[in-house]
Amino acid sequence: MKIKGVLFDLDGTLINTTPLILESFRHTFVEFGLPVPSKEALVAGFGLPLRTAAKAYMPENMIEDFCTAYSDYHRSQHDKLIQPFDGVNEALAQLAGRGIKMAVVTSKKRPMALRGLACYGLDKYIETVVTCQDCEEHKPLPAPSLMALKNLKLNGSNCIGVGDSPYDLQSAKGAGCLTAAVRYTSFDWDFILNEGKPDYVLNKMDDLVKLIDRLNN
Repeated sequence: MKIKGVLFDLDGTLINTTPLILESFRHTFVEFGLPVPSKEALVAGFGLPLRTAAKAYMPENMIEDFCTAYSDYHRSQHDKLIQPFDGVNEALAQLAGRGIKMAVVTSKKRPMALRGLACYGLDKYIETVVTCQDCEEHKPLPAPSLMALKNLKLNGSNCIGVGDSPYDLQSAKGAGCLTAAVRYTSFDWDFILNEGKPDYVLNKMDDLVKLIDRLNN
């Protein structure tokens, strides 16, 4: 087995968007006069499409307006509140130098996904981006990961899916990929292990380079 490609999640994996997402949720719940859920409850919905996460907190007739308000605030605060993860740019550069194809599979909409990648110069390494707008089915189902594999012209058996949520890992595993969880996730670690069942654990992104070197040699 030779690793030829990587399917990355975006938020919480390549870019630290946790402060942005939490603040966007808190702001919008307050704006709508709704109780603000705990951080733990909000984090449990990370990695899911916004509409799916919102369904846990409000009736169906509020969701559209809530998502619009959330997205407006999220967009206005994006560049100020996102943060880079140490070593990600360097690791992706090393993978590109080894000829590894890379995709992003995200539950975000395309404009903000591309904006996040561009903020830290990661877009130049990513061959294809699959967003919630590109696929009728979403994580944790395998469809978006399968679409990324198709775009990369690779089989799942030659790829690793890397993410910070069990939904990332379940989607990639369902598409036939090996999986690796980043240890710097905001999720409860036992939840990641029990629900995501990663094949590998990455303490930092440089560990992915070492892992692929080991698997390919």
